[in-house]
Amino acid sequence: DFGERGGQLVLTYFSGIVDEHDRVLLGGYPAPFRTLLGLEVEEWAVPPDDRSSPLATTPAGAALGLPADLGASFWAEAIRPEGCAVLATFTEGFLAGRPALTRHALG
Repeated sequence: DFGERGGQLVLTYFSGIVDEHDRVLLGGYPAPFRTLLGLEVEEWAVPPDDRSSPLATTPAGAALGLPADLGASFWAEAIRPEGCAVLATFTEGFLAGRPALTRHALG
């Protein structure tokens, strides 16, 4: 309801994996947030400590003012869009061309 009323919500890694009792949620990660986020995370991919994964800003990301020189250095995920806009993509490794940063507007 918050998003549909115009609120802005930012979720990061590990959101929607377990419930308040540490039980794994079923239905694909991030189970309770898949519709809200418009995506499914298929796999986690943590970059090595000493290396950043470069990202390319998409036209949708550039329209929002994202810089062209983004990078992921702490966490990465193989994302399958299910309605979200892709704002940046990975440019190297097995995630090359896959979404790195997304946005999903509701309401």
